[in-house]
Amino acid sequence: MEEGVHRGDPAFPGRPGVSASNALETFDVIDLLALLGSGKKTGALRIDREPELFTLWLADGRVRHMEGAGLQGAAALAEVLRDPRGRFQFETGELAPEPSTDQSHDAFTYEALTLLPPPPLKFPGAGRLEPPDRFAELPLSLYEQEVLRGVAEGQLLSDLARTPEASALLGRLSRLRLITERRTRVARLVVQVTRRSNGAAVVDETIYRRWRDAVGNNIEQVQVRDERSGKVHQLPVRASPDIGPSLRLPPELLIHTGLRAGDAVLVRPA
Repeated sequence: MEEGVHRGDPAFPGRPGVSASNALETFDVIDLLALLGSGKKTGALRIDREPELFTLWLADGRVRHMEGAGLQGAAALAEVLRDPRGRFQFETGELAPEPSTDQSHDAFTYEALTLLPPPPLKFPGAGRLEPPDRFAELPLSLYEQEVLRGVAEGQLLSDLARTPEASALLGRLSRLRLITERRTRVARLVVQVTRRSNGAAVVDETIYRRWRDAVGNNIEQVQVRDERSGKVHQLPVRASPDIGPSLRLPPELLIHTGLRAGDAVLVRPA
C-alpha cells in the first residue's frame, strides 16, 4: 500500500495515492476529523510528526481511541492541534485494539480544545448554529446553554462574549464550525418615488423577511450603495407588500441622497 490516503477512498474524492493533501500544513486537522466523522468512516488515522506517531481510531465515524507522544485520548489530539505539522494517512477498516471511548468527532475535538488556550472569535457579528444533534454530546453548562440561546436569537457574538467563559465557548464552537457567520444577501433594487412613507426607505416585505431571518432580529436601517457614484447612504427602512425589486424613497430622502428615480442601487441591512 502506498503511503498517504487510500486510493479511491470516498472520504477524499479526487485525492488518490500520495499527494500534497496528506500534509497537515495544508489540511486542517479538525476539518479532516470532521470529514471522516461525518462520513461515518471506520479505520485508523495516523499522523506522522517525526519522531512522534499519533493514531486515532474511528468506528462508523465515532472516535474509539487515540494515542501518541505518550498521551492518550483528547490530550493526544490537543498535542496535535498545538503543533499541527507532519503527514497523515487513513487506513480504512482498521479497528482500535483497545477502545477507550465512544464519542462523536465533535465531542472529542471539543474536549481537546478545552485543554488549549481558547481560540479567538472568527467574526464579531451574528452567528448561525449547526443542527442540534451536533451539540448533543458536548458537556455544556447551563450558562453556556444560555449563551447558545443568545446566538440562536441573533445576538452579536461580540456582545455575547462578555465573560471569559462565554468568549472561550464561542471561540471553540466557531473553530469547530458549529457556529458559522450569518450572511445577509445584498439586493439590487431600482429607486422609485413614494409619497406614502414618512422619512423612511421602503423595501418589499419578502426581501425584508429574508434579511430579518438571516440577521435574527428586526431591521431598522439599510445601507444603500449608489452604483452610479459609489456613495453609500444609511437610511431608516420599513417593509411593504408587493413592491417587487424596488427601493421606494420619499422626496426628502431623494434630495438628501442625490438619488434619482430609475437609479440602480445595492441594498443590505445596516
